[in-house]
Amino acid sequence: MSLQARLDALEEAVRLLLPAGHCSACGYPSSNLPPVMLLAEGEAPARCRSCGRLVDVQGRTLETGWASRQVPVEWVQLHERRGPVALPVPTE
Repeated sequence: MSLQARLDALEEAVRLLLPAGHCSACGYPSSNLPPVMLLAEGEAPARCRSCGRLVDVQGRTLETGWASRQVPVEWVQLHERRGPVALPVPTE
């Protein structure tokens, strides 16, 4: 078997292993997701320019490809406190 034929066979095997809808731009689907994503008030995750799926600030997918298409990431929105905050004073 020639080198080119082996490379073609390897490329075909890799293509068969990749899930349908694989995106080379964001890496969808991913099994290595961040457990928490912090968002400032009014922010939302960006979308991949190639496939339109949700991505983090580095452009990596936030989706796993599970049938439910749920994003297993805990989203935390940070809100700025306005005005002074009165802390309770402990009494003895």
